[in-house]
Amino acid sequence: MTRTNQILGLGPALIVLCLSLPAPATPAGDQETFAAGNPSPTQEQIQSLMKRAVENQHRNDRAIEEFERIEHQVSHGPGQNSEPVSDRAIRILPSGTGTMKLQIAEKGVPVSRDFYRHELEYAVSALNLAIHPNERYKQDLVKFEKRRRDGPRRQYGVGLQ
Repeated sequence: MTRTNQILGLGPALIVLCLSLPAPATPAGDQETFAAGNPSPTQEQIQSLMKRAVENQHRNDRAIEEFERIEHQVSHGPGQNSEPVSDRAIRILPSGTGTMKLQIAEKGVPVSRDFYRHELEYAVSALNLAIHPNERYKQDLVKFEKRRRDGPRRQYGVGLQ
């Protein structure tokens, strides 16, 4: 017997069984009591919750610019069970005008010491520039601060008026 025939054969029996079961006993006033005790939020409460959620997201966005972290990025090709196209571990360092990405592993294998040393030397020179800025760096910093200040309104656009 195929699976379809088994399902079709058991279907009527399940329907008869479900119809023969007694309905669950619920007191008549329970739903009204629950609804009266928990009214839906007002428009002001909804706007307050949305504003708080957006403020929390902004606080998280600012915090992520201050702390070092490691990200594991895996990209897959098209299809459900495809092999990973890329698999990288990256150390993210805040730089003052954004973040720097230093690759620490590729496909689960740590990068060579020379490669990592080269990336660290580049990061040190970038951070040295942040400590002793030139005109170009100062312009980039002004742009970054403007994006930080103005960006969230364009980025989320919820509840901000």
